[in-house]
Amino acid sequence: MSEFRAEWTGGYPCLCWGEWKLYKDNKDISHLIPEELRYCPMNTYGIYEIWCFTEEGLEEFDSYEDGLDESDWIEANKDWLLKISTDENDLDAIFEAFQISDFRRGSCGAVYEN
Repeated sequence: MSEFRAEWTGGYPCLCWGEWKLYKDNKDISHLIPEELRYCPMNTYGIYEIWCFTEEGLEEFDSYEDGLDESDWIEANKDWLLKISTDENDLDAIFEAFQISDFRRGSCGAVYEN
């Protein structure tokens, strides 16, 4: 099985602006991520945090579940994933790599729990 690492390049102070990088055995294969997915959340399942300001001007945090579980995510992304590998273990590892750094807009990249 290959080793995969996904990285979201967004950082302070603008965590939601960035792009996905994907590495297979430390080789950059980011060009295999479809253009329309490179700059947005990957839609992996997780519990994400969102914040807003109350009428009093205080910060308010809330968490919510969102995204596709592993098998549904792999099925939804099979077209481009199969260009990387046909090994089921690799596909699982790619999902897990993205899930670690996945985010939702409004959470500024902070994943509460996956």
